[in-house]
Amino acid sequence: MAELEVLCDCGHRFNAPGSLRGGMSNCPACGKAAAVPGGPEKLFWLVLGFWVLLALIVLVPPTVYLFYNGYTLGGWGIIAFACLLVTVIVLSM
Repeated sequence: MAELEVLCDCGHRFNAPGSLRGGMSNCPACGKAAAVPGGPEKLFWLVLGFWVLLALIVLVPPTVYLFYNGYTLGGWGIIAFACLLVTVIVLSM
């Protein structure tokens, strides 16, 4: 990957590996962490978050209601709820 130019708060400019895009790198001059430019687009994460939230609002209440009233769909309701929960946890990382 190409190297990216990073500007630290201390004013020092240095290059960081492209694999750190959107992350942090230590400044060789002052040792503080500096943000490496790049990374995922904010709009993508906003849209993804919106759809995950919408899915939670639409899917979780009926699943929980049916589960607690004894309708487990032969266990598939629990599996669907577990898959949804794992998906939300992974996307929130």
